[in-house]
Amino acid sequence: MNRKFSFASDLDNSILDFDRPYFEFCNKRLGTNIKYNEIFSANYWEILNIPKEEAIHLVHEFQETKEFSNLNFIDGAKENISLLSERYGKFPILTSRDNKFELKTKRHIERILPLSISDVYHCDQHFDQNGRSKAHICDQLGIDVLIEDNVNHSIQCADIGVRVLLLDRPWNQNFSYSNVVRVRDWYEIKDILLRENKNGR
Repeated sequence: MNRKFSFASDLDNSILDFDRPYFEFCNKRLGTNIKYNEIFSANYWEILNIPKEEAIHLVHEFQETKEFSNLNFIDGAKENISLLSERYGKFPILTSRDNKFELKTKRHIERILPLSISDVYHCDQHFDQNGRSKAHICDQLGIDVLIEDNVNHSIQCADIGVRVLLLDRPWNQNFSYSNVVRVRDWYEIKDILLRENKNGR
């Protein structure tokens, strides 16, 4: 009997628009004027030109704001996630958010995507290199396809055989890798996942 097709998705900048409001927050706090298309790296401290610890602290501060609690969906995400979950069942989210926001994140997801998400796994390796990686979680869960925007997570997952659908973002330009497919949006993701399952993956 064939194993059931399984996919997972990153959360921030893949399902919810995190970087736009985060950098608006930073611009107000730091007096900077960083625009979305100028976000050249997933390492915020490199863009803000501040110590890593300060950038992480700003992320945690932002995550206490009402703007964070009301992040907008990425274009096309909500309707296509609903369609895919109707077809394949609920799927997990893998996020790099700090574990201290685990309950807040879970409640938020239950509110905005109540019928689509099976669980939320916090993979804290983005800010802590000793943390649990998304590749490790994908391997544990038997994930076939991961939707992601981060280059490092994509490489690690692709290296263990997970096919990665990399959402096109300013910070992942000029990157290509075996088993990583660049996609424009959730409409293209939907088409690929429907085709993957139809082909028996």
